[in-house]
Amino acid sequence: MNSLNPIYKINKLIYVINLLLYLAVSPGMAFQIILGITQFISAIYLTKNFYKKVSNFTRKLLKTYWTLTIIVFISMVFIGDIFSIVGIIICFLLPMLTATFFMYLFYKCRKEING
Repeated sequence: MNSLNPIYKINKLIYVINLLLYLAVSPGMAFQIILGITQFISAIYLTKNFYKKVSNFTRKLLKTYWTLTIIVFISMVFIGDIFSIVGIIICFLLPMLTATFFMYLFYKCRKEING
């Protein structure tokens, strides 16, 4: 059994729960913190254990994920009002887009590792 499968399933479950909670907006915004922490820890695990085992394309995707994550995190520090248009984009929309990108990246890693 691949060690990525349980982690992928957990990430997928948390991602889907987050999307469903966004139907009521505020719970989705709050749960996004849990999603972010889960994906951040998973990305560290992927990078540490599987970086050399995946294709160059997937490595570039992983680098792109880390770049996006760092940019979004730094941008959040400079947001004064999170409920302004720019604040909503940086604090809620960009992290969810990054989370979606991470799910694609994780899927690719899992496919490559499983063969």
